[in-house]
Amino acid sequence: MAGTLVVFHDGGQDSLVWKLDQDGVVTRSWPFQTDVWAGTKVLNLDTLKRDGLVKAERNGRPGSAVTPWSLSTRSRRLTCR
Repeated sequence: MAGTLVVFHDGGQDSLVWKLDQDGVVTRSWPFQTDVWAGTKVLNLDTLKRDGLVKAERNGRPGSAVTPWSLSTRSRRLTCR
C-alpha cells in the first residue's frame, strides 16, 4: 500500500482528511492540525470500512473513535454516504 487517505464527515472539526503512510501512521492532516495528529497510528486500517470507526493510538494511548465517510488507497476506493 503506497498510502491511504481517510476522509471524515464534516462535523465542524479542524481535521477532515488524514494521509497515512504504508504502516497506517498519520503523516499529514488537513485542512489543519497536522501538528496534532501526525504520528497517530490507525490500528484497524485493514478492516476499516464505510461508516466504521477509526481505532487509533497516539503516544501509546488508545484514541477516540471517529467516523470516516471515505477511505481511499492507490489500490482501492471506498466512498461512503
